[in-house]
This record gives sequence, structure tokens and C-alpha cells, in this order.
Amino acid sequence: MLSAELRRLLIKLSFFVFGCLLIEQYAYAVTPSPLMIEQLRKLPQSQQEALAKQYGFDLNLIRQNQESNANELDAPLEYQAPVDVVKTKANLPDTPEAVKRFGLDMFDPNKSSFAMSQAVPVPDNYLLGPDDSLQLNLFGKVNQQVILTVSLDGNVFIDEVGAISVAGLTFSDAKQLIQERIKTSLLGVNSVVSMGTLRTISILVTGEARLPGNYSVPALTTVTQALFVAGGVSEIGSLRAISVLRQGKTITRFDLYNLLLEGKANNDINLQNGDVVFIEPVKALAQVKGAVRRPAIFELRQDDTLASLLKMAGGITETGYDRTVVIERLNEQRQKVLINLDLSQKELLSHPVFAGDILSIAEVSTRIENHVTLAGAVVRPGFYSWWNGMSVRDLVKSPWIDLHPTADLDYALILRGYRQNKVPDIIQFKISDVINASDESLNPLLQAGDLLLVFNYGNLYYERSTLNDYIKNQLQKRLNVQFNERWLLDYNLASKAFDLLQEIDTKTSNGNTVANMRIYDNVSKDIKLQNNNEVPEPLSYEAELLQQQDEIKQVTKQLFGNIFTDIELIRLTPHLSRKELLTPVLELIKTRGHEHSILPIVTITGEVKAPGDYPLTKGAGVSELLVAASGLTASASLSRAEITRFANSGSEGQGTSHINVHLSEILAGNSDVTMNGRDTLNIFATPGWNIQRVVEIRGEVTFPGRYPVKNGEMLSDVLKRAGGIAPSAFVKGAVLVREKVRESESLQVKKLIEQLRADVATKALSAERALISPQDAISMVRQLEKQTTAGRLVIDLQAIIGGDDSADLMVEDSDVLYIPRRSETITVIGEVQHAGTHRFKQNYDLSHYVQLAGGLRKRADDERIYVIKADGSVYLPGNNRWFSVEKQKLEAGDTIIVPLDTEYRDNLSLWTQVTQIIYQSAVALAAITSL
Repeated sequence: MLSAELRRLLIKLSFFVFGCLLIEQYAYAVTPSPLMIEQLRKLPQSQQEALAKQYGFDLNLIRQNQESNANELDAPLEYQAPVDVVKTKANLPDTPEAVKRFGLDMFDPNKSSFAMSQAVPVPDNYLLGPDDSLQLNLFGKVNQQVILTVSLDGNVFIDEVGAISVAGLTFSDAKQLIQERIKTSLLGVNSVVSMGTLRTISILVTGEARLPGNYSVPALTTVTQALFVAGGVSEIGSLRAISVLRQGKTITRFDLYNLLLEGKANNDINLQNGDVVFIEPVKALAQVKGAVRRPAIFELRQDDTLASLLKMAGGITETGYDRTVVIERLNEQRQKVLINLDLSQKELLSHPVFAGDILSIAEVSTRIENHVTLAGAVVRPGFYSWWNGMSVRDLVKSPWIDLHPTADLDYALILRGYRQNKVPDIIQFKISDVINASDESLNPLLQAGDLLLVFNYGNLYYERSTLNDYIKNQLQKRLNVQFNERWLLDYNLASKAFDLLQEIDTKTSNGNTVANMRIYDNVSKDIKLQNNNEVPEPLSYEAELLQQQDEIKQVTKQLFGNIFTDIELIRLTPHLSRKELLTPVLELIKTRGHEHSILPIVTITGEVKAPGDYPLTKGAGVSELLVAASGLTASASLSRAEITRFANSGSEGQGTSHINVHLSEILAGNSDVTMNGRDTLNIFATPGWNIQRVVEIRGEVTFPGRYPVKNGEMLSDVLKRAGGIAPSAFVKGAVLVREKVRESESLQVKKLIEQLRADVATKALSAERALISPQDAISMVRQLEKQTTAGRLVIDLQAIIGGDDSADLMVEDSDVLYIPRRSETITVIGEVQHAGTHRFKQNYDLSHYVQLAGGLRKRADDERIYVIKADGSVYLPGNNRWFSVEKQKLEAGDTIIVPLDTEYRDNLSLWTQVTQIIYQSAVALAAITSL
């Protein structure tokens, strides 16, 4: 047996089918309304299938509707475009979001989950009609609950009471009538009557609705609910001109803005069967943008004014500037005109607004009046209120509370007028004087708009990781990458970024693009080594580097450009070094200086703790500049410094002069030299202070090791400090390696290689038939390129030990003396059958050792055989053949060199030099590595 609710649903479907047949005689299937689908969804699956089969509608409509609702719940809160117009984010143009009309979002199905509900309070004046149901509860002699449904003839039927006519009665009257009839008909039985389900009424939504049509809705449906059922208002529909017509007469006009803006439901009446909800087209629109709480497009009525329009927009924000409000309006000639209004004059708010008006409210200026800025190595950088008589001590009272441990107490600056379009006045002072001194003249007074900078000492900075995180986050947003996979994850990215920016700007200004790329490439490799212990392939990521290079420049320039005006960036100033914090100051001075003016910037170089460019205060001397550079280093010479000064010399251009400065007099306070703009102060080092000469003695000495030496110290003196030569030392085989000799040899080898390349190219292009192929020649050149120069300086150590002053020599920094053990061998290398080392024998001459090496090879040059003695000197044979060398000339430790016969292969005269370099380098390196 079907339930009462199912019977009512069948009746509704019957009426619906009958109506559809009258409207369209060719319709064979029923298309349920959204409300009917919602009711069908509540039924069991079996009853859904039975009703679908009986009335011929597609049950998939219900399932599809369920799936779509589920997908909407699961999907992210983002508009999903149709499949045929979907574009990736990369293909979408970067256009600003379209201005929306106020109120239309209320009916957006992606944002609203409206569902008609039957569970609403029923007023006592509600008129009962067919299909309404009442719930009757009997108690006393009979305890029973009965559902009474008003029939088509307007009656309800109660067992043992009969039919009671309730149609046309109010709910209150019908309840009283039923209770009285039960009381008289059933003795000892009391009753309670309440409202059950309401009947369904038919309404018509027309006009500019999104889905106009005839809808079956619950009896107590309001105008707002009817709008939701019809999908809301269309794009051209009015939200403020909605009429309800009943039997051809307008009974109310509904303004949805009253509900949206004030929460008032005036005229949102309950609809009755046959009512028509008519939505008029919108007639006038105006836009409000800028500093308002609700910028949007609003619908106007004839009585709207500027005051009502601003009220719709939520009013002007706290940061809105109401003194210069601009209205863009179409005049009578349909041309756009601008109207400026001062809305602080309240009488102007009563001016009317017109269709097409665009009201723009700008933000107030970001400049803060009557304030001072505190930045640098302070605990609380930021903006502070200024008052007359305010001094530096009012901002910095204690070094323990107000300053970071890295703060320099001797150097601070006040930039006065830096927000004005001029070069700011610069005042230099000491924080220590402000805190400790009782003399108020040492406590500078501040003026409105002053910038107070406190610097970190020397090249220090405070908690660098904070600045690293900021730069890394900014780069990550710009590059959209994972930093654990890129070189940008660095322990000190900020320093790399600032250094890179400075070098890039310098190289770019010089037009050196190749050097620019090389600098960036080196920085990248350095950071890569710190993280991944690997070096990327050269130029394999060139495009990526160029992008990163540009992004780092943009981030750092943005930081420098806004660091004293942005409250978020100014908090990063404690983490900047002195040089970095001065960068925006110097750029400000350079930007605002005139083309031919002398900028108040001076440079200090040499032996100071923080060399670089500094802003010049009025009347400042060398002493102030030394304080700005954190003072002298320990190696600075107090006897002499030099100022280089550039001055205009009239028509002759610029002149340069040099001024000697005695720092000892200046530091003692006896004198000072006033600095001019563009001056350069160079602090020299104490002669010999920074020269650390260290000589290393290896091998057969009593105390081998590293020995610091003074200027002019002799090799014999160092040997005495090393305890002298050990008994097992091979004095003749001593090797002295000197860095200057190595550099000179490397330069000569490079010149030789270039000459060889030219000769190879010449021979390759000549008409003569070459006995050596170009490939072989190039191979030999490459072999020469791989040779490492030894830097050996030939010495007579035996004579030095014997006290021969003419053989002794002064040692230099990084000299290395190798003294090997006693050697009893002779080495034969070069163009022999089997190069090797043989035991020295007194009665053997050169021919014996060559025979021991298997004899000469076919391409050996037997006329140019030479001997490298153990001490590094070279012995050349006479004009006779090689076997005429006297045997007494050969000694233990000697090396016999059999060179290549270059004329056998080719007539390149330089191949002899090639083989000599290769063999001599091999002999020297062999002697060194044998220790």
C-alpha cells in the first residue's frame, strides 16, 4: 500500500502530465521540475523506478543531478569553465578581474546551496486548501495520531466524526472547528491539531529571470525563494524592480537591495497560487571603485544620490581620500567628462548620480606626516611619531635594549630631507656620545621626515638567515621552483645576491656581457658546490641562469628601492652590512644630483676595516671618514696616506691633485684635512707588514718544515735554522722550486704553444709535402699543453754549504727546497728502446748507459744528446759524436736525455724546444716527487 506522501506525489505528477499534454500534444515523456526531482530523490529506489516507468520520465535525471551535486561538494571553490573553452593558466592573458555587478552572486549555484524546505512555521491566518495536510493527535480514551488531508472538495474525514469542511478557513479557525467537533462527538477524548505538509501552488516567474517559467512550489514560498527556484536574475535583470501580480493587479514591489544591504525583508510576501513574479530589466547602473569596502557595479533608482551610492558600496575605507573624488560621466553630447568633488563637504553627498557614472575614490598618500624613520642595527626599526624637540636619545636610549650586539656605536647618520626631490643633508654622529654624554650638543635634534641610520660594525651583519629567507622566498615566487633542487638554496644567499648585483651592474655598464655571464656562472657553481658537492655542466643551464640573474637583480633592486619606505622591508635593515645599507643612500644621492654638480660622495681604500664609498657630511674631514670606515686595520701606516682630488680646471677639463696626509697627527687631534666630494682617501700599509714570507725545507735536513723568513734572509741562514744537512743527503741533487720561476716558465710555454700552432697551420697550408701529419702535430701540441712547469731554480747547494757567498741567494715567499737522499743511479729517457734508471758505475760512460737502455731508436737525434746534472744544470757534448763524452763527466743522479730527431719527421725547428721542455720538466718533477 502506498504511503500518503507517495499518493500526494502521484497526484502532483498526474496534474503535471495533464498540463504537459495540454501544452504539447507530442510530448511522450515527463520532464520533472527541480523540486519534483528533489522529492523523488527522497523515495526508495524501488518506488523511484516504479514512478519513472509509470509516467515515462528518465530516472537518470535524478542520478545525474545527484552526481553533479556531489561533484560540486567535492570540487574546489573555483569556477569550472565549459570543456570547449577551458584554457590553461599559461595561455590566459594577464587581464584584471572583471568588475561584477552587486547582488548577482547571491544566485550563483557554485556559491549558494538553496533548497526549498517544508519545515517552516505556519501562521494562524494561513488559508487551507486542497492537498494541505493536518496532523491530529488524540489522547484520553483514545490515543492515536491521524494525518488529515484536505480533499479536492475542501473536506477532511475523521473516523467516528465524519467529514469536516475546512477549505477557505484559516488554520486557526480550522483547528478550533476540528477540536470542537471531536470534543462533542468523542466523549473523553481530547485533541491537538497541528499543520502537516503544505499543498503545492503554481506560480509564474517571468521577465528577466535566468530560468523563467511556471513552477510548483510550497504554499508559503516567498518572493525571494521564487527567485532562487527560477535560477535568480539574469545579467540584464533588475534586482530592485521585482513585482508580484495577483489576478492582474500589482500587489507589491520588491527591492532585493533592502534585503542584501540592510537585512530587511519588506514586501517579501508569501505567494499564492497563480501569482506572477515579474522581473523588470535594469535601467541604470553606476560603478564605484577604489578605496571603498564593496567596490562593484550597483543598480540605481531615480532617487539615488552620492550618499546612497556610497552606502551601497559600504562607505569609504579608512585609507580612502574623500577630498578628491572623481566621477567619470557621459555628458549630453555622449562624451566622457571628469568631475572632481570634495566629499568632505557633506552637502555634496546629496547630488544625484546618473546611469553610467563611475565613482573613483583614491587612497590617501603613503607618506606619513610628522614622523621619523629608524633603520639599521636597531632592535625595533620602523616609523615613529615626531614632536617638536625630539632628539636621537628619544629613540635610542640604551645599547642593551635598543641596539643589536653588532651595532657600531661610533658611526650613525641622519638623512634630512631624503623624501624631498633634492640631495639630502647628511649629519654624522656617534651613538655612544648620545647615550653616554651629558652634553646635549652631542644629542642631535630630529626634524620631521628625518631618516636615522645605525650601522653594523665593519662588515658585520645581524642574523643573516632572516634576509636569506626573504630573498629565497621572493625568488621562489618569481621562479616557481623547488629550492632543494636548485643552486639558490645557499647558506648566505643574501651576500651572493648583493655581490652579484653589484658585479652585474658594473660589467653591464662596461658592455662586457661575456664577463657578466662568467661571473654569474662562477657564483652559481660556488653555491652548487656548497649544497650538492657537484658542478653543473658548463653552459648546460645558460637560459636558466639568465632568468635567475634577472630575477635576483629585480628582487635586490626592489629591496633597495623601497627599504626605507616599506614597513615590511625596513624590518630587514638590521640584517644588512654597512656597505649594503649605504647602497640605497648613495643611489639616492646619485639620482638627485645634477649632471655637472660634485656629489657629496667620497671613497676610502686601503688599510681600513670597511673600505668603499661613503656620503660626505658638510665640513667633514679625514677623521670622520676614518670613523665611517670603522677605523684603521692593524697594518695601516700612520706616517702617510694620500688624498686624490678631482677638480674642474675651466676649459682645460678636470685636474687631478694628490695631497699627502699624516694620519698620526689626525688621530692625535692636532690637525685634519677637509674632504671634498669625489675625493679618494688611500690608506697605505706599513711596509712589509702584510708580507708573510714562508720557506719550506723538505728532505734530508735535521728539522724539515716551514720557516718564516724576513726580508733579505739568505738560503744558508734558513739551512742553519733547519739544523744543517743530514749525513744521508744528496747535496748535488737538491731542487729549489720558486713560484716566480714557475710563472715565468708557464708564460714561456704558452708563447711556445701559440708559435707551434701557427707553424702547424703554416705547414698544413704550404705546398710542400710534410713528413708529419697535421693530426700528429696537433697531438704533440696537446701533449705539451698538459705539461706542468716545475719552476726549478738551479743552485749550487754544495758551494752554499761551503760558505761561498757568490753561490748563496736570498729566499722568497713560497720557496721550497727539496734535498733528496743520496742517489747511486743514472736515468736514461727519450728516444731509446727502453727508458729507465740504472745503477751508477764509475767505469761506465754514456754509451754504456744508452746500451743498457736498449740503444737508440730510429728517430733519435744522436748529435743533440745532453745530460741534466743532479743539480739541474745541463751538460752539452762537444762537436764530436755523443760517444766522445768523457766518462768522468757522468755522476750519480744525472739524467741522460736522447731527444727526437725533428728533421727526421719534419723541418719544424721548434720541436727540439718541445722535447727539451718535456724532458726537463719530467726530470725536475721526478726529483721532487721522489722525496
